[in-house]
Amino acid sequence: MWRSWALAAAVLAASATALPDGLLDVTAAPYSVDPTGQADATAALQRAITDAHAQRAAVFFPAGRYLVSDTLQVELPNGDGMIMDTASVPARFIPNVLMGSTAALPRRPVLVLQANASGYDAAAAAPKAVVNVFQPEADINMNQVFRGIDIEVLEGNPMAVGVQFTGAQGSALQDVTITFAGASGFAGVAGGLGAGAGMGNVAVFGGDYGVYYNYIMQSPYITGLTLAGQRVSPVYFLTSGILSSTLTITAANISHAAAATGPAIDASGSAWAPLALVDSVLTTADASGNLTAVLSGSSVLVKNVYVSAGYGVLLAATNGRPAISLDVASAALVHEAVRGNTSDLSTDPANPFTADVAYVNGARQVGVQSDNVTAVAGVPAGAAAAFRAVHVGDEAT
Repeated sequence: MWRSWALAAAVLAASATALPDGLLDVTAAPYSVDPTGQADATAALQRAITDAHAQRAAVFFPAGRYLVSDTLQVELPNGDGMIMDTASVPARFIPNVLMGSTAALPRRPVLVLQANASGYDAAAAAPKAVVNVFQPEADINMNQVFRGIDIEVLEGNPMAVGVQFTGAQGSALQDVTITFAGASGFAGVAGGLGAGAGMGNVAVFGGDYGVYYNYIMQSPYITGLTLAGQRVSPVYFLTSGILSSTLTITAANISHAAAATGPAIDASGSAWAPLALVDSVLTTADASGNLTAVLSGSSVLVKNVYVSAGYGVLLAATNGRPAISLDVASAALVHEAVRGNTSDLSTDPANPFTADVAYVNGARQVGVQSDNVTAVAGVPAGAAAAFRAVHVGDEAT
């Protein structure tokens, strides 16, 4: 923490730069980044990001296409007296901010990972990011912002991650669309934003996963999420690192590919990763009934969620609990479904927080143990469009 507000004011005043509007335009000299997507801009963009941080300026991307061949490192340094508990320049007060222009909509700035880029192929030892927003100590990666810049990954990059971002306290990923061509793409967004950080108005098309949250700060939050065409699962959630509390997802529009090998939301990796899905839409073109909406090893809340025909299971069987099933031939509005995890809550069967509660289209589901939820009328089958119009944006714009 700052030891005095006077010191804070002095440090911020000293950060004034020769950039009067506080923006470093990547297309201006001396960087002169090519906005047509013809020349590799990786090195020039990296210099611009590094210099902007040194000058306490935001990196500004005019509309255009910016070809890259390697990871853009967006680092919040951990040296030179910039750790947050010193009296000089706490890390959280000198973040990187990368932002795209909205002046030429619908044209937007797009980072384009070239086809068959080095290190993104199937032989890669680990997934590799197009943009890596980080701090050496992930839990103090604060106030970092990436917004208004799209990412397109061309063919031949199956291990590509659009944005790798583990952050807290003021960090944000906003207004971003990530598109993978063909078989490219491991995940659109990886890492995890919580403890006062969040993700909003993000869309991912294609890839193995849309969101792959595998290192999370407490209480991660996602809103305005659009996912479609993922080959494994649209959302994967695993607690590691700092002990996590509930992942909350609201206003999500998830289109679950018929050929997907996993559930729409896979939170099965940890008994300490509760999930809340609220005011959202799950759809699939698969009519087999083999798809599962949510697989979780922890507590789950599903509230006011439209589920299209084609899903056989709302909540998969776990921890000795039977599955909560759906009529595969009919769409449904899940008014409320709650499952408590007996591995991290009381095992007393009289405790309502360990009971399964589910009302689907106004009907109490067989096998639930509590009457604490009042049934309400459901919506007609096939009403996804009307529900979206009220609750969910179809696509990040």
